[in-house]
Amino acid sequence: MVPCSYDRNTVDLQLIGEELDVGLTLPCSNECAKSISETTTPPLMTNAIVLPSNDTIHDVMLRFQRRTALTLGTEATKHVYAEVVPRLAMRHEHLLHAIHATTFLHDRSLAGSPHSTLIESYHLSRAASLFNQKLSRKIPHEDRDALWATAVYLCAMAVFKLDTSNPEEAWPLRTPHPTDLEWLNMQAGLKVVWDLAQVNRIDSMFGYIETNSKANCVYPDLPRSGVDGIPRALVDLCGLTPQSTVSNNPYHAAVRHLSRLLPVEGSSANILSFMVFAGGMTKDFKCLLWQKEPRALLILAVWYSKLFHSTWWMCPRARIECQAIWRYLDRRDGGDRAFVRILRIVGVACAHMDTQAALALLDEPGDFSRPTKRSKKQSSVPNAPTSKKIDLFWVT
Repeated sequence: MVPCSYDRNTVDLQLIGEELDVGLTLPCSNECAKSISETTTPPLMTNAIVLPSNDTIHDVMLRFQRRTALTLGTEATKHVYAEVVPRLAMRHEHLLHAIHATTFLHDRSLAGSPHSTLIESYHLSRAASLFNQKLSRKIPHEDRDALWATAVYLCAMAVFKLDTSNPEEAWPLRTPHPTDLEWLNMQAGLKVVWDLAQVNRIDSMFGYIETNSKANCVYPDLPRSGVDGIPRALVDLCGLTPQSTVSNNPYHAAVRHLSRLLPVEGSSANILSFMVFAGGMTKDFKCLLWQKEPRALLILAVWYSKLFHSTWWMCPRARIECQAIWRYLDRRDGGDRAFVRILRIVGVACAHMDTQAALALLDEPGDFSRPTKRSKKQSSVPNAPTSKKIDLFWVT
């Protein structure tokens, strides 16, 4: 059972149950503390770097610099991850383990294997454990950049670690498990580390993020009220009105963020903007996701569908869980016309891995105020449009 609180004075969603591979506890009140639990990997010497028999540290770091690091940031940030962070890792063991774990996960991605390996699990465990130890104490000034880099890698790995390629075995279709949606809590926790590491300080190697034009939305203010700029289909789906705000409608913030992303290409160059959506979810909206509320699931599925061709660490989860959400919702009975319309969009995206063709359906006119039962014909995946101009129906 997962407790969901709608009180904005309480901490973010907390998971209960068995120990997690990479668990996250958000801070209470104004306390700056964050806990990432260790896995059950047998303890080894802290200063030991375990490698496959055919690898050396030099080999792994070279693969990281020349390949993996270039996939973890935007055009403006990837040179820092490739050139500066490896040198920083030589002085910070948690970062060194995080680099190894991320590189081994990337190796597995390129090999097309969905299953975790012992070597990547070990380095992920050590990175998380040492990272947690650092955060449990006062953070020295010289450790702040390394902490932020490690947090970025841990969050990327949390997104990637799905361990299945079958939608039937993925959330929300699978049997509920304490790790369901844990990657979302990790994204929210990244904001905590952002503040702890003071990433926007003048001497930070990541300080340029604060002024970079493509990254000004890293942690934006809460969305404004109303429906301006939100597609009509999403307005009808979520029952939004000109008076809707984040306080009186649990979908408002998510739909506002999603609407900004719909015209944006879901590529690696724009991945930072898309991750804002995941990290900026409100407690109310995440509770709806935990409850598998259909409209919340559909909003998440549309976001996923934009990321089918993004990065190696995001694509598997986007593709598999988007299909799982579509199947879960398609097997349900009922739904109003706005719901059916957007479900059809997601169905097209899943069938053809073509987000643009699917989003073109938002241009279709219609009255979505009257509820209707979905027929078998409506619930089937339609053919993707072939030559329709993409022109979203914006509310003005």
